[in-house]
Amino acid sequence: MAFKKTTGIVENAFMKGETKRSGNSQTDGRILLLFGNRIAEWREDGLYITNCGYMTPTTKNHLNELPGVSISQAKRVWYLNGEEWDGKWIKIQDGTPPELSTKKTRTKPIFDMTERWVSTNAWRGYSQPVYAVCGANDTGDSPDSPCPTRVRVEELMGAVKALGKIPWKYHVCETSNVFSKGVFVIVPPAFIKEAREKFAAYFETVRYNTSLLYSVTEEVPEEKEGNGKVVAMVAAMGDIFAEGTEAQNDWKKRMLEAGLGNAGLSFPEDWHTLTEEEKKKRLDGVINILNEK
Repeated sequence: MAFKKTTGIVENAFMKGETKRSGNSQTDGRILLLFGNRIAEWREDGLYITNCGYMTPTTKNHLNELPGVSISQAKRVWYLNGEEWDGKWIKIQDGTPPELSTKKTRTKPIFDMTERWVSTNAWRGYSQPVYAVCGANDTGDSPDSPCPTRVRVEELMGAVKALGKIPWKYHVCETSNVFSKGVFVIVPPAFIKEAREKFAAYFETVRYNTSLLYSVTEEVPEEKEGNGKVVAMVAAMGDIFAEGTEAQNDWKKRMLEAGLGNAGLSFPEDWHTLTEEEKKKRLDGVINILNEK
């Protein structure tokens, strides 16, 4: 019986700067995700990898598909290219990131489900997604449950409606309380700023009418390099996900503002008077400039 090879496809696309999704792995040409965890990324000075704390055969197999990576295991210890490795971020290849592919691929937005531990005291705390917008605790639906599931569902649904067309998904995290779990709403990294702003405006109107809902305000990691090209790639996806020139222009404008607003990007006051074709010309011009940097 022949078995289908499940590794290598996404890794090859990652090395070429292409967008690809297959099984439990996906890439946008800049980061490589496995089960939503970032296991490899291009930085300004080269290629870096990590096992994200998961010493599993699956993680090892996917990392071994990358050039310059040879991971073996002996007595529960990993060896990278013959040297003992603790799985933390390490550079395995010098060089600059590959040019992002301009090839249009119909793929879903990439969610980065990396978690961080939030400590509440010496031994208590909870895991929280880095790209979470909001969350609510859940202790089940027993009669004496302090955080009923039905209430959690209702309050989070109100929050996701406020996000409009921004892609989102639920992500469940563990806590130091075995009877409680944290349920979070996460969005793709490119949408995090816009999503948190929308949620903040919504939360102000319901803050005193909710019992479990809370906002997540911890800073997200800054893009180490190539941020302009990442923003350009996400903005260009408007041609794929949106229908019609007007909707495509609206997508591109929102993504450029979300990704470059802090860099001084601004649109002219008469923007709304321009034709959709003129808007498209200018937006695509910005995207092309970002791709050349």
